[in-house]
Formats: sequence, C-alpha cells, structure tokens
Amino acid sequence: MSVIKRALAAIMIVSVTTGTVLALQAASNEDKSGQISGAQSTALENLELDSNRHTHPDDLTPVTSDFTVEGYEKAGENEIFTLWLNKKDNAIRVESKKTGYIWGSIEKSTVEGLNKTWKDFAGSIVSIEYFDGKNTEKRIGISGDDCKTSYTATDNGFTCRAQYTKLKLAFTFSVTVKKEGLHFLVEQDSLEETGDNVFKSIYFVPFFGSVKSDEKPGYMLVPDGSGALIRFQQPINYLNGYEQRIYGKNFAIDALEEANDLQTSRPNDFSVEEKQVMLPIYGMVNGINQNAYLAVIGKGAQYASILATPAGVSTNFNWAACRFDVRQKYLQPTQKSGGGVWLPQPDPNKTDCEMTLYFLSNEDANYSGMASLYRDILEEEGKLTRSERVDATVPVHIDFLGADVKKRFLVPGMQVFTTADEVSAMVRELRTLGVGNITAVLKGFYGKGLNAASVSGNKLNGKLINEKSYEALRALLGEDGSRLYLYGNPVTANKSQLNIKIQAGNTMSKAYIVLNRNNPNLMYQETYYVKSSQIRENMDKLAATRLPGLSLAFDNVGSRLYADYTRDRVTSRLKAEEELIAALAGYADTLDNLAIYGGNLYLADYVDDMFAVPLAGSQYLFESDSVPFLQMVYKGHVDMYGDYLNVGNLSRAKILKMMEYGVYPSFVLTWADSIALLDTPSEDLFSTGFSDWKDKIAEVTGEMQQALSAFEGAKMQRHEVLDAGVICISYDNGRSLYINYNQTESMADGMTIPAEGYAIKEG
Repeated sequence: MSVIKRALAAIMIVSVTTGTVLALQAASNEDKSGQISGAQSTALENLELDSNRHTHPDDLTPVTSDFTVEGYEKAGENEIFTLWLNKKDNAIRVESKKTGYIWGSIEKSTVEGLNKTWKDFAGSIVSIEYFDGKNTEKRIGISGDDCKTSYTATDNGFTCRAQYTKLKLAFTFSVTVKKEGLHFLVEQDSLEETGDNVFKSIYFVPFFGSVKSDEKPGYMLVPDGSGALIRFQQPINYLNGYEQRIYGKNFAIDALEEANDLQTSRPNDFSVEEKQVMLPIYGMVNGINQNAYLAVIGKGAQYASILATPAGVSTNFNWAACRFDVRQKYLQPTQKSGGGVWLPQPDPNKTDCEMTLYFLSNEDANYSGMASLYRDILEEEGKLTRSERVDATVPVHIDFLGADVKKRFLVPGMQVFTTADEVSAMVRELRTLGVGNITAVLKGFYGKGLNAASVSGNKLNGKLINEKSYEALRALLGEDGSRLYLYGNPVTANKSQLNIKIQAGNTMSKAYIVLNRNNPNLMYQETYYVKSSQIRENMDKLAATRLPGLSLAFDNVGSRLYADYTRDRVTSRLKAEEELIAALAGYADTLDNLAIYGGNLYLADYVDDMFAVPLAGSQYLFESDSVPFLQMVYKGHVDMYGDYLNVGNLSRAKILKMMEYGVYPSFVLTWADSIALLDTPSEDLFSTGFSDWKDKIAEVTGEMQQALSAFEGAKMQRHEVLDAGVICISYDNGRSLYINYNQTESMADGMTIPAEGYAIKEG
C-alpha cells in the first residue's frame, strides 16, 4: 500500500471515529474508564440499525385513492384490473378488481405545485424529451396544445398516433391489457422526424402512482445493487434523485469518472463505485400490503434508465419512471486538445420501447411480492431455468492469487504468491478445520501474472501450475464436490496487457474507452476497455489455454455492457449483449461449471456461480432501506457469493446480512504473507495471507453452514421486518430463517432469537 493511501486510511479512520464519539457523547455521559459504556453501545447499535443498510418496519396505515374514473371510458380488462381511458386528457386510470383502488398519475384540473409543462409531462400516457434545432433538451407530454392524438380501439386496449404539429415530431404507441399486466409499446419504426427537432427520450406514465409529500405511506422500489426503497417523505432539497442506467453505464457514451471536488487535495482512486442496476425493473407501493405495481422493462432495456425522484427534487411529488433513450449527447471533438461540442447522436438507437405493469394487492403488495412475481415471470419466459446446486454443506468461494507484476528498478518483474501445489496444501489444511465444498478460482495463474498477462490470452504459467499439480488439485477438490475455476478478465486491461490502437474500444467521440485513477503512485493509472466485438474472442482464447476439465470464471462480463464506435466496426450495446449471451450459452453447454463476477440478468441463466453479488444499495441519502430484491429473484437458481470478507469490514452485522440475503462468503488468499503484495497492482487487497485467515474462514463457514444449509436449493418467498432489527425470511421449503441484529435477544413467532444471532423454524 502506498504511503499516501496509508495516510488517507489513517485520516479517514480518525475522522469517522471522532465523529462517532462526538455523536455518542451527546446521547450519554462519557465513560471515564475509556471503555464503551452501555448507553454508547446502544447508540452505536441504533446508528447502524437506523441506517439505510437495513430494512425497516412498515407503516401499514390504510390508504384510499385520490382518483375516480369519471370522464373515462373502459378500454380493456382482465381478471385483475380494468383499464380506463380519457382521450381528451390523454390519460389512463387502472382500477383493481381486488381492492377497488384506482391508480392514476395526477388530476390535472386540481393538482397544485406543478406548472403547465410539468402537468403535461406528469399526466400524459406517454411523454417525450427532444433536442431542438440548437441541441437544447426539452420535455413535453402528449396533452399539450401542439399535440394532436388519434385513438383506435384494439381487442383489449388501444393504439394512439401522437403528432406534434409545430415540432414536426410524431410517433405511435399502444396500450394493451394482457393476461399478466398492462403492456406499453412504442415501435422504433413509428418515430417520425421531419424538421430540426429529434427525439431524445420516451417515458410511459411517468407519474403513475406518484404521491405528494408523505400523504400516503408507501415507497418506490429501485434495483440499486441488491435493491433499495425510497419511502415517501416530505420535500427535502436533494440536488438529484435516483437515476441509473440499466445494466450499468454505456462507456462508449457515458462518462467513466464522476465529477467531484476532491482532486484538489487528494487522489480520487479511493472512491467507491456506485451499485449498478442488474434487473430491468422498478416498483411503486401505495399503501404497504394494500396496493402496488411492478414495472418490467422489455425491449429497449439496453438503452433505458431507472428514475426515482423523492419529493423536493423539482416537484413535491415522489415519482418513478423508466426513461428510454432514443438518443444521447456525445462530445464531438473540434480541437486536437480534446475540446469540442456536445451533440445528439446522429442516428437513433435501433430498438423498440416496451414496458409492462404488473399489479399486486393485499399481502403481495410489497417488495417481497414483487420479487416473487418477477421470479415467476422470468421462469415462465425461460430466463431462469437452472436450479441452484444442492450441496450437503454450503459453499465458500476462494480466489487463490497466483502471481502479479511487481515494481523493479528498471524492468517490472513477476511476484509469485501461490502455486497450485500450495493451493492443494491450503485446501487440505482447511479441511482439517472443517471447511469443505470450496468454490476455488485460480486467479493470475497464466502469463506473467494477474496484471501482466495479455487480455487476449496466455498460456498457463509453468512456474505456478503444470499438468501434474493441476490433476492433483482437481482430484483433491473433487473428493467433496468442490469446484475449480480458471479466472479470466476478457474486458479490461492496463497498457501492458493490450495493443491500445488495435484492441482498445472507442467512444462515440473517437477517444479510447479508458478509466483514469488520479493517483501517480499507482503502477497503472489507466484501465482500458477492449472493443465489445473482441470480448467473445478473448473469452475463446482464454478457454483454449485452460487444462482439460478446468471450468472458467469471467470477470467484468456480468457487470459491463457497452457499445464500441471503432471506425468501420461499430458494435451497438444491444449487439454486445447478444454476443455475450451467445458466448456464455456455448460455454454452459461444454463446461462442467461456469461462473461470472456480477449479476446482470441476461447472463443469469447460463452460470452456476455468481461472484461479487451486492449486499446493499448505493446508500444515497434519499434511500431509506436496503432490501434483498436481487437475491429473492435469483435464490434457488444460482449460487451467489458476496465480496471478499478479508478485504473490507468483516463485522458481525455483515455475517448476519449474508445469512439474511442467502449469499455465501468469499475470500481472496495467498500462500505468501500479505507483505508480498506491496508494490504490485494487487496491493489494494491489504490482507490475503492464508495463515492469517484460515481460522476465521473456518469460523465463518461453520456458522454459515448452520444457518443456511437448511435452505440449499430453496427459493425465498417473503422477507419481512417483524421489529427493528428483527427479520424473518420465509422459503418455499416451509422453513423460515430469523435474524436478530440487536445486541439483546428478541422474541418472534414464539421463538427466542439470540442477540446478534439467528434461529430456524421448521414448517
């Protein structure tokens, strides 16, 4: 670790500790002995449990609808709801047949706090954003004076042609009541641009289910990391709401670095990356356990973003929507120095825009009901067909770090951390401590090490592994059903790992797709993203270098999706997704096992193990809760593992969170002591020495075995907060897991749950 990083770490620890102590002193008298007093301990506990890292009890106050269907005509229905249309206002209402609740956006004639532009945008069935002749972004609905709408009834819904006379823009959309939900569609071929204005974005019913201030109890669900709730609240002057692109940023257009003001005093490479959207959904609850809907994004998800705006940002309403980007702005260079002008994409994205609303009532009208429903939808659509492996003992993921490049006086050298024989020695010793069922990954075992091997493939390093040591390791792991993977990163590389001019991807601005870390002490400050069209080729070359029977674990493949604008070989984001799906589908048919780091939905049905699964959201100030929505969707279909426990904060709360979320532990280990990582790109890992961590690994995996073995292969049915810090997770095998984060024991459903512990209830 560099001197600067050590100093920064010390400063941050002192700052956080000082702030916590000051807060505690306000709540209790100082303990003169220097120990944390009982009151201070309770205050610390409350700070943690009250944070948005946890899920909180719900307000179940009954709600009533603000809307009627007066002036509306019936446009379609199914067993769950009736669709009503007002052609004059270009608005819809949805009436639940189970509860009688009427869903709407706003009542234009009576709503307060919105100007005409916002009323038009918020109340329309479809709203758009466009670029005018000066490339200025503007927003408008279909209810304005300039828009003419023409409706045509269909079998169970309607189509509408919307024409903006002055803007010279037009499009057609359809709204259809299907058996499962309310379906919205704009086909790309229907977009018409006959003037200087061009389409930027399309929204379907953006304020649908919105709530002013905290007039009703409820929340918005966003797929931020594991999942997060934004509970309805009184207006607060946040600068921005939630806005994240589905499947992460498109690095060919979106900026890799976030603007900040910290670079004037210290490097920015310590920044924690925001959690990304891995599932194309969002949700809205009006009255918890009463009324809810889940919005599922279909076609166009690759070019869409999830928005959730709390009251106080522009309006006093809590509202959520999906924005489909027809075009984005990009920097058109005009100077050799890199300066230029921001222009809209010349051609629109080649995709339709599609969304379906699924309505839930009563005990299903919450994030648990949404997750169960979404899992059922994916299973029915054939997007989640695999079953989670059922083992006698729960698995533990271990990345065994083989070698990396090391700073030398003149020419960088190779630092060996672990050989295959040493991996076998670690596996044997872990077994004596009771640790079996290891999901082992050989990381940095090819080329000249992890950050020196070519991104397009190298031979396995003979100093680390050979046929004899490999077969011995493979046989050893096979004795208890453990798995063995070869790690590969076909997506990112430093300047020594690729030919930049040939292999690096290009943005629409014709610059390289590169992430810069502002720290001169780093061995490699730049991380390049390879051309999207070459990722599959790199994966194939890695597969060709593996030894017979060795499975593959691909880094970044499950979390990075971007276009490439290399001249004469443009790859769209949609095409990049199709290539990744085709590649993993092929490997899934030929390999015993397949793993990815990350969890983007389109790859979930092809993998056996999923690493680096998030245990929280990004923890924005306006997010009130973290929830295991992602885990509730995937559990029962794929084994999920969290981030490395030995690189970060290994706390009791984190162990309990893994139990709560059904996520298995992960570690990264070296046979060599951790000091060997100094002056290598892996020095950020801090502590990896096997001798330092073997006992803790045994302790953690032993407890995870006791807590989660009863739920191997089962699906989560419901996640419920019984009291502050007390959670019940029900599974489809009839068993339930109770988690107690409090420092005192708790009672729930006739059971005693130990302090900072767990309990299992049989069905």
